[in-house]
Amino acid sequence: MTSLYFINENTGWIIGLVNAIYKTTNGGLNYFPQTVEGDWNECFFMNQNTGWIIGQFGLTGRALKTTNGGINWIEKLNYDTQTFGSINFLNDSIGFIAGGNGLVLKTTNSGNNWSESHIYNPIGLRSLSFPTVDVGFVAGRQGKIFKTLNNGSNWSIISDNMGHYVNSLRMINVQSGYLAGGFEYTSGVIKATNDGGLNWYEQYSTNLELKSISFINANTGYCVGLNGQILKTTNGGGALGITQLSAEHPEKFTLSQNYPNPFNPATKIRFSVPKQSLVKLSIYDILGKEINVLTNDFLQAGTYETDFDASHLSSGIYFYSLSTTDFTETKKMVLIK
Repeated sequence: MTSLYFINENTGWIIGLVNAIYKTTNGGLNYFPQTVEGDWNECFFMNQNTGWIIGQFGLTGRALKTTNGGINWIEKLNYDTQTFGSINFLNDSIGFIAGGNGLVLKTTNSGNNWSESHIYNPIGLRSLSFPTVDVGFVAGRQGKIFKTLNNGSNWSIISDNMGHYVNSLRMINVQSGYLAGGFEYTSGVIKATNDGGLNWYEQYSTNLELKSISFINANTGYCVGLNGQILKTTNGGGALGITQLSAEHPEKFTLSQNYPNPFNPATKIRFSVPKQSLVKLSIYDILGKEINVLTNDFLQAGTYETDFDASHLSSGIYFYSLSTTDFTETKKMVLIK
């Protein structure tokens, strides 16, 4: 299995190598084949009727489109001696395909014509995700992640080496998203970000590579990989970047002073939760503007610690605040570069 895409809680598609296309209409309880000849790398659907699959037949990259939910597929693009890794449509007209050698193809007329550009040679691009029309992300096989702020006209690198393959990247919005990857036959990993891709936190690991991840909302997501793996989360994969130091029930809510302080560029923040609570830990600048949310999740009773990396911020005074329905406390910290 190489890719999946759900348009709601019930309807989704899973594709793979050797002619494999499967559709479910009952939330993954059953899958029904929709066979099309080829090795398929990724699928993308606008709605229950209109969707795309990309892959290759031999050495030819192919892009196929359906307008009836996968009953029939029409080839819209073939590209000799080129692999296609990812496809993403922003609306009915504008779409992108990413592939080998840093290739990026763009259409503005529903796939009838495509223009070509390159981000970075010789990297193989594996996954595209556009949370808005202007802001987009693309991930590379070598663990590189790029970002655009102008609908693909320019791309800049935001992560140079994740330490593993990045096969699939899905952004829920411009700040929060997920990736799946690993190394074939040795490891698989799911990571998440809540700061626009600057930092990624591991949520899940396995001993087989993971190929694709898809979310239908902020909480419900699916992931597939080698040996037919299918994973599901209903809580967004859990809290990001939060380490539980102790499961003992503390007497009260506490927020400790960050350490070290002053710091450059990273510091640790520790806090305690006496009962299950929705906990939000935020970072603010000197003007009181919220610039980062380290967690906004339901946490069990215990003591927790998280790292805050301020390498993208300038020197100065910042504040961090812990808030629940029963407790709020704010402390000051100093970044010196």
